[in-house]
Amino acid sequence: MWVQETVYQCDFTDREYPRGALGAGAVARGNTGRHCVVMWAGPEYVAKNNITLMSKEEAREQIDNNGSEGDYADF
Repeated sequence: MWVQETVYQCDFTDREYPRGALGAGAVARGNTGRHCVVMWAGPEYVAKNNITLMSKEEAREQIDNNGSEGDYADF
């Protein structure tokens, strides 16, 4: 899942955004059930790849409703 957030770099293109840019964080689930952002994508990468974003609140709700027991969002 991808959450919308301000990013300062794009891990996919190595582009930097010193003032921040509206991009995305890729959320992954670890073995302990912790869901966290593991990579950041800049706005150009998001647009080029037609990535669907959700708010952090929507992502937390999805994790709470669809995750396994003990899953939690850490973002």
